[in-house]
Amino acid sequence: MPVPAAVQPSALPVSPPAASVAPAASVAPEASGTPVATGTPGRYVYGAASAAHVTHFTAEGDASWVDVSAGGQHFAKLLQPGERMTVHAEPPLGVVIGNAAHVRMSYDGKPVGLQSHTTGKVARLTLK
Repeated sequence: MPVPAAVQPSALPVSPPAASVAPAASVAPEASGTPVATGTPGRYVYGAASAAHVTHFTAEGDASWVDVSAGGQHFAKLLQPGERMTVHAEPPLGVVIGNAAHVRMSYDGKPVGLQSHTTGKVARLTLK
């Protein structure tokens, strides 16, 4: 079932990235925001490493999209199975995940269950 265009990451406004963030050579064209170079294909890191909070997303078994809004910035990525996205940001974080059953998420090292936040295939939650 396709996700309505109104909630797909490509349809959302994107804030300009911070000037101190360098693009990674392994970033696919569908990425929003500018990730920090990781040197590892399939690993995408967004935001300032100095942020006190870290959120990890890993796609497992099927492609999924992850969309995070925090502090006036917006980070979005279509993750293929096995790919990982990390966001360093201060709360609150608005999170929308498409095909949520195939995403494992953690916030500050603690697993985040997505089932109670999921309607259909899309999870929506706010991390504080």
